[in-house]
Amino acid sequence: SFMYNNRYINDLEQKIEDAEKEGKGKYAFLGDLEVIYHFVNLQNDMDEKKNRKEDTKKSYVSEILSFCECMVQHAEEFEVNGGEVQRNASLLKTLQPWHIRKFNYWLKNIQNGRGGNTYAVATLAKKTVLIRSFLKHLHVFGYIEKPLHEELQRANVNEKDRPNRDLSYEEVMKILGFYKERGHLINYTIILALASTGARIQELCTARVKDLHYDGKYWLKVRGKGDKVRELFVSEHLYQCICEVRRRRGFQTVLEKGDESPLFINQRGSAYNSKTLSNQVTDMIKKTNLEFLQYRENPVTAHTFRHAFAIMAVEQGNADLYHLMQTLGHENIQTTKIYLEKHMKRKNNVGSAFADMLI
Repeated sequence: SFMYNNRYINDLEQKIEDAEKEGKGKYAFLGDLEVIYHFVNLQNDMDEKKNRKEDTKKSYVSEILSFCECMVQHAEEFEVNGGEVQRNASLLKTLQPWHIRKFNYWLKNIQNGRGGNTYAVATLAKKTVLIRSFLKHLHVFGYIEKPLHEELQRANVNEKDRPNRDLSYEEVMKILGFYKERGHLINYTIILALASTGARIQELCTARVKDLHYDGKYWLKVRGKGDKVRELFVSEHLYQCICEVRRRRGFQTVLEKGDESPLFINQRGSAYNSKTLSNQVTDMIKKTNLEFLQYRENPVTAHTFRHAFAIMAVEQGNADLYHLMQTLGHENIQTTKIYLEKHMKRKNNVGSAFADMLI
Protein backbone atom coordinates (compact mmCIF):
# COMPACT_ATOMS: atom_id res chain seq x y z
CA SER A 1 0.00 0.00 0.00
CA PHE A 2 1.15 3.54 -0.71
CA MET A 3 0.64 4.40 2.98
CA TYR A 4 3.98 2.99 4.08
CA ASN A 5 5.94 3.67 0.91
CA ASN A 6 7.95 6.82 1.54
CA ARG A 7 8.27 7.80 -2.12
CA TYR A 8 5.47 10.39 -1.76
CA ILE A 9 7.12 12.15 1.16
CA ASN A 10 8.77 14.78 -1.08
CA ASP A 11 5.44 15.80 -2.67
CA LEU A 12 3.99 16.32 0.80
CA GLU A 13 7.02 18.25 2.02
CA GLN A 14 6.48 20.54 -1.00
CA LYS A 15 2.82 21.13 -0.06
CA ILE A 16 3.90 21.86 3.52
CA GLU A 17 6.50 24.34 2.28
CA ASP A 18 3.94 26.06 0.03
CA ALA A 19 1.60 26.47 3.00
CA GLU A 20 4.41 27.90 5.15
CA LYS A 21 5.35 30.38 2.41
CA GLU A 22 1.75 31.62 2.35
CA GLY A 23 1.86 32.09 6.12
CA LYS A 24 -0.57 29.21 6.69
CA GLY A 25 -0.32 26.18 9.01
CA LYS A 26 1.99 23.40 7.81
CA TYR A 27 -0.91 21.06 7.04
CA ALA A 28 -3.17 23.69 5.42
CA PHE A 29 -3.05 22.05 1.98
CA LEU A 30 -3.27 18.42 3.13
CA GLY A 31 -6.26 16.13 3.59
CA ASP A 32 -6.88 13.36 6.15
CA LEU A 33 -5.10 10.55 4.30
CA GLU A 34 -2.13 12.79 3.60
CA VAL A 35 -1.68 13.80 7.24
CA ILE A 36 -1.88 10.14 8.30
CA TYR A 37 0.70 9.33 5.62
CA HIS A 38 2.98 12.15 6.77
CA PHE A 39 2.73 11.12 10.43
CA VAL A 40 3.50 7.46 9.68
CA ASN A 41 6.40 8.23 7.34
CA LEU A 42 7.92 11.04 9.41
CA GLN A 43 11.68 10.96 8.99
CA ASN A 44 13.00 12.10 12.32
CA ASP A 45 16.53 10.92 11.80
CA MET A 46 19.13 11.82 9.20
CA ASP A 47 20.27 8.22 9.26
CA GLU A 48 17.69 6.34 7.16
CA LYS A 49 18.31 3.14 9.15
CA LYS A 50 17.04 4.77 12.35
CA ASN A 51 13.67 5.71 10.88
CA ARG A 52 10.54 3.57 11.22
CA LYS A 53 10.62 0.09 9.77
CA GLU A 54 7.97 -1.15 7.34
CA ASP A 55 6.31 -3.43 9.95
CA THR A 56 6.06 -0.54 12.41
CA LYS A 57 4.49 1.66 9.72
CA LYS A 58 2.00 -1.09 8.85
CA SER A 59 0.81 -1.41 12.42
CA TYR A 60 0.57 2.41 12.79
CA VAL A 61 -1.50 2.71 9.61
CA SER A 62 -3.79 -0.10 10.68
CA GLU A 63 -4.36 1.36 14.19
CA ILE A 64 -5.03 4.88 12.90
CA LEU A 65 -7.37 3.68 10.15
CA SER A 66 -9.33 1.54 12.59
CA PHE A 67 -9.64 4.60 14.86
CA CYS A 68 -11.13 6.51 11.89
CA GLU A 69 -13.36 3.58 10.89
CA CYS A 70 -14.61 3.34 14.44
CA MET A 71 -15.61 7.02 14.34
CA VAL A 72 -17.51 6.47 11.08
CA GLN A 73 -19.21 3.22 12.13
CA HIS A 74 -20.32 4.66 15.47
CA ALA A 75 -21.04 8.14 14.12
CA GLU A 76 -24.55 8.16 15.56
CA GLU A 77 -23.59 6.83 18.98
CA PHE A 78 -20.54 9.15 19.22
CA GLU A 79 -22.61 12.06 17.82
CA VAL A 80 -20.26 12.73 14.90
CA ASN A 81 -21.99 15.18 12.57
CA GLY A 82 -21.91 13.82 9.00
CA GLY A 83 -22.81 17.20 7.45
CA GLU A 84 -19.91 18.80 9.29
CA VAL A 85 -17.55 16.12 7.95
CA GLN A 86 -18.72 16.90 4.40
CA ARG A 87 -18.34 20.65 4.91
CA ASN A 88 -14.82 20.25 6.28
CA ALA A 89 -14.06 17.54 3.71
CA SER A 90 -12.37 15.93 6.70
CA LEU A 91 -13.28 13.55 9.50
CA LEU A 92 -10.25 14.44 11.64
CA LYS A 93 -10.97 18.20 11.54
CA THR A 94 -14.53 17.53 12.66
CA LEU A 95 -13.57 15.63 15.82
CA GLN A 96 -14.44 17.22 19.15
CA PRO A 97 -13.37 16.43 22.74
CA TRP A 98 -16.55 14.46 23.47
CA HIS A 99 -15.96 12.21 20.44
CA ILE A 100 -12.60 11.21 21.88
CA ARG A 101 -14.09 10.57 25.33
CA LYS A 102 -16.78 8.37 23.77
CA PHE A 103 -14.12 6.50 21.76
CA ASN A 104 -12.18 6.01 24.98
CA TYR A 105 -15.22 4.49 26.71
CA TRP A 106 -15.94 2.29 23.68
CA LEU A 107 -12.35 1.02 23.52
CA LYS A 108 -12.40 0.02 27.19
CA ASN A 109 -15.67 -1.87 26.88
CA ILE A 110 -15.63 -3.44 23.43
CA GLN A 111 -15.28 -7.22 23.55
CA ASN A 112 -12.68 -7.48 20.83
CA GLY A 113 -9.90 -9.07 22.83
CA ARG A 114 -8.83 -12.68 23.25
CA GLY A 115 -11.64 -15.12 23.81
CA GLY A 116 -14.29 -12.44 23.27
CA ASN A 117 -13.18 -10.46 26.33
CA THR A 118 -12.40 -6.76 26.58
CA TYR A 119 -8.92 -5.68 25.50
CA ALA A 120 -6.08 -6.47 27.89
CA VAL A 121 -4.55 -3.43 29.60
CA ALA A 122 -1.32 -3.89 27.64
CA THR A 123 -3.27 -3.84 24.35
CA LEU A 124 -5.19 -0.73 25.42
CA ALA A 125 -1.89 0.94 26.25
CA LYS A 126 -0.46 0.15 22.82
CA LYS A 127 -3.54 1.50 21.04
CA THR A 128 -4.03 4.65 23.12
CA VAL A 129 -0.35 5.66 23.14
CA LEU A 130 -0.33 5.68 19.34
CA ILE A 131 -3.67 7.51 18.85
CA ARG A 132 -2.62 9.98 21.53
CA SER A 133 0.65 10.81 19.81
CA PHE A 134 -1.12 11.03 16.43
CA LEU A 135 -3.70 13.52 17.77
CA LYS A 136 -0.97 15.49 19.52
CA HIS A 137 0.97 15.62 16.25
CA LEU A 138 -2.12 16.94 14.39
CA HIS A 139 -2.54 19.63 17.05
CA VAL A 140 1.13 20.67 16.95
CA PHE A 141 1.03 20.84 13.15
CA GLY A 142 -2.15 22.93 13.32
CA TYR A 143 -4.38 20.44 11.48
CA ILE A 144 -6.82 20.32 14.39
CA GLU A 145 -7.47 23.27 16.69
CA LYS A 146 -8.17 21.53 19.98
CA PRO A 147 -5.67 19.44 21.97
CA LEU A 148 -7.82 16.32 21.55
CA HIS A 149 -4.99 14.05 22.74
CA GLU A 150 -5.59 15.32 26.27
CA GLU A 151 -9.03 13.64 26.26
CA LEU A 152 -7.65 10.12 25.82
CA GLN A 153 -7.13 8.39 29.12
CA ARG A 154 -3.75 6.82 29.70
CA ALA A 155 -3.62 3.05 30.11
CA ASN A 156 -0.78 2.40 32.53
CA VAL A 157 0.49 -1.14 32.50
CA ASN A 158 1.25 -2.54 35.94
CA GLU A 159 2.99 -5.80 36.64
CA LYS A 160 -0.35 -7.55 37.26
CA ASP A 161 -1.55 -6.53 33.78
CA ARG A 162 1.24 -8.30 31.95
CA PRO A 163 0.54 -11.81 30.72
CA ASN A 164 2.40 -14.51 32.62
CA ARG A 165 5.09 -15.54 30.18
CA ASP A 166 7.19 -17.51 32.64
CA LEU A 167 8.24 -20.97 31.51
CA SER A 168 10.66 -23.11 33.50
CA TYR A 169 13.53 -25.32 32.37
CA GLU A 170 11.45 -28.42 33.26
CA GLU A 171 8.50 -27.19 31.20
CA VAL A 172 10.71 -26.41 28.20
CA MET A 173 12.19 -29.94 28.46
CA LYS A 174 8.69 -31.46 28.52
CA ILE A 175 7.73 -29.63 25.32
CA LEU A 176 11.00 -30.60 23.60
CA GLY A 177 10.64 -34.18 24.87
CA PHE A 178 7.16 -34.44 23.39
CA TYR A 179 8.41 -33.78 19.84
CA LYS A 180 11.68 -35.65 20.33
CA GLU A 181 9.85 -38.86 21.31
CA ARG A 182 7.61 -38.54 18.27
CA GLY A 183 10.60 -37.94 15.99
CA HIS A 184 9.13 -34.64 14.83
CA LEU A 185 12.41 -32.99 13.85
CA ILE A 186 11.00 -29.77 12.36
CA ASN A 187 8.92 -28.77 15.40
CA TYR A 188 11.67 -29.91 17.75
CA THR A 189 14.28 -27.77 15.96
CA ILE A 190 12.14 -24.62 15.89
CA ILE A 191 11.34 -24.85 19.60
CA LEU A 192 14.96 -25.72 20.44
CA ALA A 193 16.15 -22.69 18.43
CA LEU A 194 13.78 -20.35 20.29
CA ALA A 195 14.52 -21.72 23.76
CA SER A 196 18.29 -22.10 23.42
CA THR A 197 19.11 -18.80 21.68
CA GLY A 198 16.47 -16.44 23.15
CA ALA A 199 15.94 -15.07 19.63
CA ARG A 200 12.86 -13.17 18.52
CA ILE A 201 10.90 -15.19 15.97
CA GLN A 202 11.41 -12.42 13.40
CA GLU A 203 15.19 -12.75 13.84
CA LEU A 204 15.15 -16.48 13.13
CA CYS A 205 12.99 -15.97 10.04
CA THR A 206 15.35 -13.41 8.52
CA ALA A 207 18.59 -15.28 9.42
CA ARG A 208 20.61 -16.55 6.44
CA VAL A 209 23.24 -19.27 6.23
CA LYS A 210 25.92 -16.62 5.70
CA ASP A 211 25.05 -15.17 9.13
CA LEU A 212 26.31 -18.36 10.80
CA HIS A 213 30.00 -18.76 11.57
CA TYR A 214 32.26 -21.07 13.55
CA ASP A 215 35.23 -20.28 15.79
CA GLY A 216 35.27 -23.44 17.88
CA LYS A 217 31.63 -22.59 18.67
CA TYR A 218 28.76 -21.67 16.36
CA TRP A 219 27.50 -18.07 16.35
CA LEU A 220 24.52 -16.62 14.52
CA LYS A 221 24.43 -12.94 13.62
CA VAL A 222 20.89 -11.55 13.83
CA ARG A 223 19.30 -8.17 13.20
CA GLY A 224 17.03 -7.13 16.03
CA LYS A 225 14.70 -4.18 16.55
CA GLY A 226 16.06 -0.93 15.17
CA ASP A 227 18.42 -2.97 12.98
CA LYS A 228 20.75 -3.63 15.90
CA VAL A 229 23.06 -6.54 15.13
CA ARG A 230 24.05 -9.04 17.81
CA GLU A 231 25.36 -12.59 17.93
CA LEU A 232 23.56 -15.59 19.37
CA PHE A 233 25.26 -18.74 20.57
CA VAL A 234 24.14 -21.84 18.65
CA SER A 235 24.79 -25.14 20.42
CA GLU A 236 26.40 -28.01 18.51
CA HIS A 237 23.15 -29.96 18.96
CA LEU A 238 20.99 -27.15 17.52
CA TYR A 239 23.42 -26.76 14.61
CA GLN A 240 23.14 -30.47 13.77
CA CYS A 241 19.33 -30.29 13.95
CA ILE A 242 19.24 -27.25 11.63
CA CYS A 243 21.53 -29.04 9.12
CA GLU A 244 19.31 -32.13 9.20
CA VAL A 245 16.12 -30.08 8.63
CA ARG A 246 17.80 -28.31 5.72
CA ARG A 247 19.04 -31.63 4.29
CA ARG A 248 15.49 -33.01 4.37
CA ARG A 249 14.28 -29.90 2.56
CA GLY A 250 16.99 -30.48 -0.08
CA PHE A 251 19.54 -27.87 1.04
CA GLN A 252 23.18 -28.20 2.00
CA THR A 253 24.64 -26.17 4.86
CA VAL A 254 28.14 -24.97 4.08
CA LEU A 255 29.52 -22.12 6.18
CA GLU A 256 31.72 -19.21 5.06
CA LYS A 257 30.44 -19.33 1.48
CA GLY A 258 28.26 -16.22 1.51
CA ASP A 259 25.15 -18.43 1.15
CA GLU A 260 22.11 -16.12 0.98
CA SER A 261 19.53 -18.87 1.51
CA PRO A 262 17.38 -18.69 4.67
CA LEU A 263 18.74 -20.70 7.62
CA PHE A 264 15.24 -21.89 8.55
CA ILE A 265 13.43 -23.22 5.51
CA ASN A 266 9.71 -23.91 5.17
CA GLN A 267 8.05 -26.68 3.13
CA ARG A 268 8.18 -24.55 0.00
CA GLY A 269 11.93 -24.11 0.32
CA SER A 270 11.78 -20.43 1.22
CA ALA A 271 12.01 -18.30 4.36
CA TYR A 272 9.21 -18.50 6.93
CA ASN A 273 6.89 -15.54 7.33
CA SER A 274 7.28 -14.58 11.00
CA LYS A 275 3.52 -14.19 11.61
CA THR A 276 2.83 -17.62 10.08
CA LEU A 277 5.61 -19.32 12.02
CA SER A 278 4.54 -17.57 15.19
CA ASN A 279 1.01 -18.99 14.82
CA GLN A 280 2.44 -22.42 14.01
CA VAL A 281 4.54 -22.39 17.19
CA THR A 282 1.52 -21.48 19.36
CA ASP A 283 -0.33 -24.33 17.68
CA MET A 284 2.56 -26.80 18.14
CA ILE A 285 2.56 -26.15 21.87
CA LYS A 286 -1.22 -26.43 22.17
CA LYS A 287 -1.17 -29.79 20.36
CA THR A 288 1.14 -31.35 22.96
CA ASN A 289 -1.76 -31.20 25.47
CA LEU A 290 0.81 -31.34 28.26
CA GLU A 291 -0.72 -31.17 31.71
CA PHE A 292 0.97 -27.97 32.90
CA LEU A 293 -0.52 -26.13 29.90
CA GLN A 294 -4.07 -26.76 31.13
CA TYR A 295 -3.53 -24.46 34.11
CA ARG A 296 -1.98 -21.51 32.32
CA GLU A 297 -3.98 -18.31 31.82
CA ASN A 298 -2.01 -17.38 28.70
CA PRO A 299 -1.03 -19.67 25.84
CA VAL A 300 2.66 -20.49 25.42
CA THR A 301 3.82 -18.64 22.31
CA ALA A 302 7.13 -18.25 20.48
CA HIS A 303 7.78 -15.18 22.61
CA THR A 304 7.33 -17.18 25.83
CA PHE A 305 10.54 -19.04 25.00
CA ARG A 306 12.43 -15.76 25.11
CA HIS A 307 11.26 -15.38 28.70
CA ALA A 308 12.18 -19.01 29.35
CA PHE A 309 15.66 -18.33 27.97
CA ALA A 310 16.03 -15.40 30.40
CA ILE A 311 14.89 -17.47 33.39
CA MET A 312 17.13 -20.42 32.46
CA ALA A 313 20.09 -18.09 31.94
CA VAL A 314 19.69 -16.80 35.48
CA GLU A 315 18.70 -20.09 37.14
CA GLN A 316 20.91 -22.62 35.37
CA GLY A 317 23.63 -20.28 34.17
CA ASN A 318 23.87 -17.66 36.96
CA ALA A 319 23.77 -14.91 34.32
CA ASP A 320 23.81 -11.29 35.45
CA LEU A 321 21.20 -8.81 34.31
CA TYR A 322 23.49 -6.68 32.15
CA HIS A 323 24.83 -9.59 30.08
CA LEU A 324 21.33 -11.01 29.76
CA MET A 325 20.13 -7.65 28.43
CA GLN A 326 22.89 -7.68 25.79
CA THR A 327 22.13 -11.25 24.72
CA LEU A 328 18.40 -10.58 24.38
CA GLY A 329 19.12 -7.35 22.48
CA HIS A 330 17.10 -5.14 24.84
CA GLU A 331 17.58 -1.39 24.50
CA ASN A 332 16.66 -0.87 28.13
CA ILE A 333 17.50 -2.87 31.24
CA GLN A 334 13.94 -2.26 32.55
CA THR A 335 12.64 -4.59 29.83
CA THR A 336 15.03 -7.31 30.96
CA LYS A 337 13.83 -6.83 34.54
CA ILE A 338 10.23 -7.31 33.39
CA TYR A 339 11.22 -10.69 31.91
CA LEU A 340 12.42 -11.78 35.32
CA GLU A 341 10.08 -9.96 37.72
CA LYS A 342 7.81 -12.88 38.65
CA HIS A 343 10.75 -15.26 38.81
CA MET A 344 12.76 -12.92 41.06
CA LYS A 345 9.82 -12.42 43.42
CA ARG A 346 9.49 -16.17 43.89
CA LYS A 347 13.23 -16.65 44.22
CA ASN A 348 13.48 -13.92 46.85
CA ASN A 349 10.37 -14.98 48.76
CA VAL A 350 11.50 -15.47 52.35
CA GLY A 351 8.77 -18.04 53.00
CA SER A 352 10.41 -20.69 50.85
CA ALA A 353 13.38 -20.77 53.23
CA PHE A 354 11.48 -22.06 56.28
CA ALA A 355 7.83 -22.86 55.50
CA ASP A 356 8.68 -26.51 54.70
CA MET A 357 9.80 -26.95 58.31
CA LEU A 358 6.24 -26.39 59.56
CA ILE A 359 4.95 -29.93 59.43
